[in-house]
Amino acid sequence: MTSPPTSLTIDIRPAPARVWTPTGVNIYKKHFDKSNEKLKEHISNASIETYGQIAKVLQVDTVTSLANGRNTFLLAGTGFGKSRIAEMYYQLIPGRYKAVVLVLNPLDTLGDNQVLEKVQAGFTAINLTKLTFNEQTAKEILIGDYHGPAEKQTSSHLRHQDSGLFQPSYGKLGAQLLFRNNKPLLLLSATCRPMATEAIMKSLKLTDESLDILRGELTRPEIRIIRVTMSNSLSSSLDVIKLFPSKLDVSDNNMVPTLVYSGSCNRTMAVLEAIDRARETPDQSKFANSTCARRFHSCTGDKDKEKCIEEFADGKFPLISCTMALGLGKNWKR
Repeated sequence: MTSPPTSLTIDIRPAPARVWTPTGVNIYKKHFDKSNEKLKEHISNASIETYGQIAKVLQVDTVTSLANGRNTFLLAGTGFGKSRIAEMYYQLIPGRYKAVVLVLNPLDTLGDNQVLEKVQAGFTAINLTKLTFNEQTAKEILIGDYHGPAEKQTSSHLRHQDSGLFQPSYGKLGAQLLFRNNKPLLLLSATCRPMATEAIMKSLKLTDESLDILRGELTRPEIRIIRVTMSNSLSSSLDVIKLFPSKLDVSDNNMVPTLVYSGSCNRTMAVLEAIDRARETPDQSKFANSTCARRFHSCTGDKDKEKCIEEFADGKFPLISCTMALGLGKNWKR
């Protein structure tokens, strides 16, 4: 008999011994001296203590690969728990190092969303943009006011760069990343075609021998994808009307929590107007504290975006019209 096929595969080359650098950041010496099996056991136990959940095998394998000093690329679907991996790796590093994590995002708003998540998890974080990255902020980073574990590219970035146009987006990072004092890179993606993977490796000057690729489920079996044939233009968003019931039939607090993704500012508003028509509640979406649907977009204020996420998570309203700047996995877990 043959064993059933599995969709979880790991592409890892024989790794050299862990590197202990005389300067820079190292993991705890007691963890450094452990075998891979003992280290994985510790990571699993730490996950239960921190999150109250058993870590997934691929999460543990990814953290172990980083602890071994290996550049690691994890391909796993939305909601897998990719963003938690950096936090798990950070727990292996002594606090005295004041380690810093640099997260590269294509959108400022996505950075804001991740900062809010890290602050809620007990980390200090800042979204570095042209407006916030100044001399004072740089000094604060150097003294350890903002800390974290590894470098990563978000799934949103890779989704935007599936055409392979990676290098023009962030400039010539490859040459800069050659001087990392033997510290690993963490790349994360939910949707990344081979063409994009090759472009990323070329831009970052990574080879097959220097990068471990871990592949998990790219879909979540518990999520049903329903195909709806469109009869109107995408910009009008009128097809949304068919998806939502009238308020006379289903009250706001009985609606299924929903994130409606659009590609532009105008479309996020068009979706809200279509929802109003479906719910038979004219202009309801124009109210900032609507109990049915609200908008999350870069055009809204920072405090408004924070309030939108918090109240959606608390169940105060069921629908958000947003762009990809609002992370899928984190917010689906409501």
